[in-house]
Amino acid sequence: MHEGVKDNPPWVELDELDLEARRYALAERFAAGIEAEIEWIEGSEEELFAALEVHELDLVVGGITSVSPWASVAALTHPYLTTASLVAVPEGREPPDDIAGLEVGVESSSELEGLLRKTDARVIEVEDVAAHEGAVAIDNYLLDDLDVVDTGALPFGYHRAVNVGYLCASLALFVMGLFILDDSVMKFISFEHAHAPIGLVQPWGRATLAGVGS
Repeated sequence: MHEGVKDNPPWVELDELDLEARRYALAERFAAGIEAEIEWIEGSEEELFAALEVHELDLVVGGITSVSPWASVAALTHPYLTTASLVAVPEGREPPDDIAGLEVGVESSSELEGLLRKTDARVIEVEDVAAHEGAVAIDNYLLDDLDVVDTGALPFGYHRAVNVGYLCASLALFVMGLFILDDSVMKFISFEHAHAPIGLVQPWGRATLAGVGS
């Protein structure tokens, strides 16, 4: 099996230790189940999925998100982890009721920075949020690593509103389609019962539909 792998910390790290750890990954167990040997091929996400699309690779590992644009060319597995973005403060500090005016450290030039700028918080760009001593905008899986607690003041989940909107619109169209289908079928049935079949007449021995003019 030819399997592509992309360095994407913390989900996939291609250091020397992790190369051994990958021996116990799901991909390795799957290969063992079909008595196949794996050849790992490193590359960028674009390179790996391009090769997968033309069947030069059998599988790609790389911490792929559920909203990846490559979902149109590959079947993604079910998510093994769901993350959420939030604002947290160091343990022992009283969480604020609101982040308006609060100085919040966030990784420079990241998606979180863009989301944070849509709020009333004071954005502090940092290279490493772990070195920032105040409030930080992070993903929830980093809470324990950074010894911080969620303020609960900013439900960053609203940045998924687009996906929720697509879902609501799809459901609305589906329901409307069912309504139109039901209405059409019921009208067709009532029309069949309300009107008797058009009979035939045979003037001068020639069959003609009754009510149809010549």
